[in-house]
Amino acid sequence: MEIRAFFENDFFVAVIAITALLALVTYLDAARFKISYYLYRRFMLKRISRLRDHFIVLGYGRVGSHIVKELEAEKVPFVVIDKDPVKIEKCREKRYLCLEGDVAVDDRLLKTANINEARAVIIAFGNDADNIAAAISVKALRDDVFTVARANEQESVDKLVKLGIDRIVQPHQIGGYHMATYALRPGVIDLLDVVIDSNRVDLQIEELSVTKTAKIVGKKASEVFTLGLPLLLLAVRTENGSLLILPKKDYEVKANDKLIVMGSDEILESFTKEWL
Repeated sequence: MEIRAFFENDFFVAVIAITALLALVTYLDAARFKISYYLYRRFMLKRISRLRDHFIVLGYGRVGSHIVKELEAEKVPFVVIDKDPVKIEKCREKRYLCLEGDVAVDDRLLKTANINEARAVIIAFGNDADNIAAAISVKALRDDVFTVARANEQESVDKLVKLGIDRIVQPHQIGGYHMATYALRPGVIDLLDVVIDSNRVDLQIEELSVTKTAKIVGKKASEVFTLGLPLLLLAVRTENGSLLILPKKDYEVKANDKLIVMGSDEILESFTKEWL
């Protein structure tokens, strides 16, 4: 009788109804969130699977976020991987392609990021141990991928060299060099800042690869880089890795050379179409 009386009380019936309604709304909201996340993840993975000639950035901290900013300015494809969910959420807010997880313990992340099709991998964690562990995973999956890694201590630099990392950057060393050069030769740094500014279309420094079928193969530098063409040949990196600074006029361009040139976006585009 007491239970029957309880359900005959309008107040308690209203309380039960409201509670049930709130529970249903909460459930539906949670379900909507899960469905939205699932669809977003599927969309993200599908876009990542289509990436070719892209960059994989490992670590989205202070250095990593600046790296991504530069890649975005250059309008090149990239994907970010980080084990910190807070950093990954920041990437999602900016609509960057990103994956959450630790590449040191789960190499499926690098496979998902299409490492076999990547142009380069940039390892930019703040901790040297994380960078070394990530480097091991990268080289284990694809030894020939061009890799740039960050290191804070010289001991870490030595380990990364042994792992076959192509370029190693020490932010503190670069910062100190940059500041000292500003004080000693400010004009030089001002010039370099101008020519490497990705926002300038009137002046760019670019590295151009020479294929075997390129028209420029076999041509002397003086035949291509004439006084009438506002494009400067600053250096040539040969197939064996040698760097020729300001090559002589009779230098013969070879297949697999990398030409480091300076000029406007328009001239670079025209040169690429005509000679490469």
